[in-house]
Amino acid sequence: MGAQNTDLLLKVASNTGWQLGASGIPDAEIETAGLVSAAGLPQDTAVLVTIDRVDQNGNKTPSKMERVIGVVSGDNLVSCLRGVEGTAQGHSGGAVVEIVICASNINKLMQAILAEHNQDGSHGNVNAENVKATGLEISSVTWENLIKGWFEAGEAWAYVATNKFKIEGVDLTAKYTKGAKIKLINNSVVKYFYVVTSVFSTDTTVTVTGEVDLVDSEITLPFYSYNDCPQGFKRGEDWYRARVYRNAAQTANEAVYTKILYDTENYDPNNNFASSGYTAPVSGYYNINTHVSVALAGATLSALLSTIDVNSVPVTTGSRIGGGYSPQITASIATDIIYLNKGDVVTSTVYQSTGANRVIEVVSTGSRNYMSIQFVGV
Repeated sequence: MGAQNTDLLLKVASNTGWQLGASGIPDAEIETAGLVSAAGLPQDTAVLVTIDRVDQNGNKTPSKMERVIGVVSGDNLVSCLRGVEGTAQGHSGGAVVEIVICASNINKLMQAILAEHNQDGSHGNVNAENVKATGLEISSVTWENLIKGWFEAGEAWAYVATNKFKIEGVDLTAKYTKGAKIKLINNSVVKYFYVVTSVFSTDTTVTVTGEVDLVDSEITLPFYSYNDCPQGFKRGEDWYRARVYRNAAQTANEAVYTKILYDTENYDPNNNFASSGYTAPVSGYYNINTHVSVALAGATLSALLSTIDVNSVPVTTGSRIGGGYSPQITASIATDIIYLNKGDVVTSTVYQSTGANRVIEVVSTGSRNYMSIQFVGV
C-alpha cells in the first residue's frame, strides 16, 4: 500500500531548503501544494511539513505558521490535510517549507504503538488478520488459530496415497519441511501427521506419517504448524515411548536366541506395547535400550549376548560376554537409535551358552531385565 494522508508512522528527512513554488498556496482549502523541488522528501509514507515558520531570512513568523500532512507526488504535495497545527491559510510563492518534529509527529507515533501495545510495552490488542513469515503471506489467520498453534494452509490438498498428499502446480517444499506438523480433515475425520519429506515435480508431493492413514477421499481444512506442540497434536516425545521389564522367572535356553517375554510396564502412554513387543505408531527414529541379566550359578560361560530385533530380525547386537570364566550372574546391554517404519515391531532376545538352560534374573524393580524405547523424530 502506498503512502496516504492517514499514515500514522511518518518518515522525516533533514531539511534541504524546500520552498513553495511560484504559485504558493492560494487559500486555506486547496489540497495540493507545488514545491520548487521535492528532492529528499520521503515518498513511501506521508510527510508532515511546516510552512512559513520562518521567512527566507530566518525570522520567525508565528502568525503565518501552518503544519500540513501530504503525500509527495513529483514536486507536489497532494491530498493535503490542512491546519494540522497552526492556522490553515494562503501562503506566498517561495515560502519556506521544513520538516520539524512536533506534537503531531509524536502523537501519531503513539497512536500507532498503542493500537497493539499496553503502557508497559507488552503486546495488547494484537490483530492477526495478515501474518507474514519468511516471505510466505498467510491470509485470514484468526487469533484463535494462532493461540492453538496452527496456520491455515491457504491452498488445496489432494490425496495421493495413504501417506501422501499433493498441492498442484506450485513448489511449496520450503513451506512443508521435514518435521512440520499437519492437521486436516479426511473422510470426515480429523487427522494429524508429521511431514517426512516434500518434493516438487510439477506438483508438490508431501510424504507424512501419522497414527491414522489417509484414505482416497477429499481433504478439507488443511493446517500446518512449526510449533513444538500445537493443540490436538500428539508430541511424539511425550506419547511414543515405553519402558517394560520381566518380573517373573523365564528360562534362557542353551545356545539359542530366546525372546524375552516382558510382562510389566513402567509406562506406555500410547498403548503401543503388547505381546512382548513395541509397535511403532509412526515412522521415525527411536532410541532403544535393553538390559538382560542371566543367573549362571557358577557355570562356565562360553557366550552371553542380547539383540534388539525389528519384525523378528536382529538389527543390533548388544555387549558380548565370554571367555570361559564362571560368574554367578552376568548381563548384556544393547542400545541404538533405529529408524522404524510405522507398524514395525521391536522385541529383544538373549543368547547364552553354558552347557545348560539358565534363568533370566528376576528383580521386581525392573532394573536388570528391561527394554525402553523413545521416539526422537522423523
